[in-house]
Amino acid sequence: SESIGKPFISADYHIIVDCSNVFIGSQKIRDPTTGATRQNLAIHVNVKNLVRVLEDDKLKIYIKTRIAGGSKPPENLPVWNEWASCGYKCIVAERSKSGREDGVDDMLHAHILQLLHNYKDTQTRSQVLVLVTGDGNRNDNKTSFPDTLERVLTKILSKSNDN
Repeated sequence: SESIGKPFISADYHIIVDCSNVFIGSQKIRDPTTGATRQNLAIHVNVKNLVRVLEDDKLKIYIKTRIAGGSKPPENLPVWNEWASCGYKCIVAERSKSGREDGVDDMLHAHILQLLHNYKDTQTRSQVLVLVTGDGNRNDNKTSFPDTLERVLTKILSKSNDN
């Protein structure tokens, strides 16, 4: 007798990229002799290749969300045009007077929580969040990626326990 597997459940993909962490992190190089870390500004992320990696095995019609977030330099820099040409909504914030990035993580967290609200049907369609960030910090005691993901997982798990 043949066993009957679970029915196929289609998936929606939601890709969120924290560009500042990706770009800055890619430029950090560790000196093997001293162990010191320094930044090499000559290193650049190839946006089209990164998008290819992120979207490689996914049907385009199932990718429901594409967001790339970061801070100025100005929006017209080639990197934001590259993201936009790949179909990503670019969320770009001003840097604070001190030069620090301020508010980008909060905007990305808000988008993640909005996705949770907008895509409630997890019974007939799986919802997959692809989060690209190097940021696990507490974000100066504001919203953080760990807190946001915990909130999403708690909501999903409570829904599955209700059924």
